[in-house]
Amino acid sequence: MKILTLRIILFFCFLSTTLKAEVDIRVYTEKIGDNYAVLVDNKEYCPISIRLNFVLKNMTSNVKNDSIVLVPSRSFEHQVAELKPTVKVGEFSYNFNFSYNYGDVTLTYFDSDFIYNLPFEKGKKFKISQGYYGKKTHKGINALDFNMPLKTLIYAARGGTVIEVVTHNDKNCFNASCDKFNNYLLVYHTDGTFSQYAHISKNGSKVKVGDVIKTGQLICVSGNTGYSSGPHLHFSVYLPRINDPEYIQTYFNTKKQAYTLLEEGKTYKRIN
Repeated sequence: MKILTLRIILFFCFLSTTLKAEVDIRVYTEKIGDNYAVLVDNKEYCPISIRLNFVLKNMTSNVKNDSIVLVPSRSFEHQVAELKPTVKVGEFSYNFNFSYNYGDVTLTYFDSDFIYNLPFEKGKKFKISQGYYGKKTHKGINALDFNMPLKTLIYAARGGTVIEVVTHNDKNCFNASCDKFNNYLLVYHTDGTFSQYAHISKNGSKVKVGDVIKTGQLICVSGNTGYSSGPHLHFSVYLPRINDPEYIQTYFNTKKQAYTLLEEGKTYKRIN
């Protein structure tokens, strides 16, 4: 058995904040008869996409190079490829490398009409200090900044499964060097999209990895950690990709109407 166990640091560009997610997967091969199975253990609470590339000598693979293979959440010994020698006598060998990320990176169809809750307490109202494609750090990115005091209660804008929780940091500055100090939550939705809640307070999470949360559930408190110029909540929704996420605009239920695209400079009140 040939085992390759990796702990890889994935870098995600979240607006003005680069979030670092540590993902544990185990990729290994096991001889089955005359062939070799490429297996993956995925301990995460969401699927993982893997892009494989093989270097083979006198062998073939049933998966073409650069193919995307989806490994289900919480699955073990999941076969992603089979390698077969093409000679009965003589030398054969294999090697492979891969890249991967959370979710189905080929995702195209999702619930684009889903209506999100405002991510704070009912009856409260906050201003969008920076909106989609904002003029400062949101250039070219679909993301929202809610201007709010420290320790404001944050509620889930949409239900899902908590994938990542980072809350041990307590530093900030308005410089990319402070990316490493960001605290955040990452939530996986049933339609394959993800939501992010960033710059939360140290030890400010009310949930843990693996928790299934409901829309409107208390999940954390706001803060001012990481690459941040002041207290606020950064919120965004994205489609997973092997490299950079594809951020999307989302509708919210507001005081005026259900299908609302939030705008920079405007204040919104949660009524539901």
